[in-house]
Amino acid sequence: MKTLIKTAWIIVFVQLLLLTGQLRAEETQPRESCRVCGMWIDEYKKTAGELVYKDGKKIHTCGVACMLREVDDAGGIDSFESVKVHDWVTGDMVDAESATYVLGSKVIPDMIPNYIAFAKREDAEAFVAKEGGEVIDFNFAYEDISPVGTTAPFRIRTAVTPGAGNFSVGAVYGYNQKSNVKAGSDSKEAWQFLSSLTKFSIWIL
Repeated sequence: MKTLIKTAWIIVFVQLLLLTGQLRAEETQPRESCRVCGMWIDEYKKTAGELVYKDGKKIHTCGVACMLREVDDAGGIDSFESVKVHDWVTGDMVDAESATYVLGSKVIPDMIPNYIAFAKREDAEAFVAKEGGEVIDFNFAYEDISPVGTTAPFRIRTAVTPGAGNFSVGAVYGYNQKSNVKAGSDSKEAWQFLSSLTKFSIWIL
């Protein structure tokens, strides 16, 4: 009986050692964050982008908007071996250039601008019929991204939404290098857009 109890304790002890080792191994693995905005990749598996550079280096972004920013920062899509996004319907990875996107729907999966990727155009159109937005292709999405920073939360880690019971304060800045400002499906000159926002405008020429 004593031998049986002793054997049982040894088995429990060994299992505890194995569990501790596994937990330590998980703790040593760094949690990947989006290099553009700082949000955790594992919290946005349905929208995360995957970019592989020519030298084999692989990075992930939380969503399409940050993926487009990475492509723009690198000098264009030709700087990469591959760029992939998750199809909203199946969750499968698809080529970013061949994907169809929805912009401006009621669904905001990761951030604004809320680009959502689809492998099939008909799926994107069905999504728009239900949730609103505009169906666009990769080239339109890429041209629509500002060279500097219209994604929100901008490029700061403190912009990540704090957990329940916590309070967070952050400060950001941004500017838009565009000659036109897009408002819905229309486009207008920047000065016209600014004039429409305020009753009185002072212009220094």
